[in-house]
Amino acid sequence: MTNELPSGISVRAFLAIDLPEEIKETLGRIQSRLKNLLRGAERTIRWTRPSLIHLTLQFFGDIPSENVGLIAAVVKKKHGRFLAFYVTSRVTWRISSRHQAPGSLSRT
Repeated sequence: MTNELPSGISVRAFLAIDLPEEIKETLGRIQSRLKNLLRGAERTIRWTRPSLIHLTLQFFGDIPSENVGLIAAVVKKKHGRFLAFYVTSRVTWRISSRHQAPGSLSRT
């Protein structure tokens, strides 16, 4: 993180990978189809704008702003040498079943 944060505040922090635009666009198209399938559920589903979709590796929760720089330094020191990697997936998802809560996602 390059921005200076005011000290004495709490921030909601996580470590994430920003996805390529092509993947975000694909996920946006999938999201549009899901919205059509789930029409009427808008009050219970919060959709993330495709431009903000990312892959969260670690969620830290609410932490003191002073710790953000420390976390960034540790990540950079331990994992900064990894400039790029490839991820592939062949997992499909379905929306709920009779064994799950309505609206939950499960791997098939």
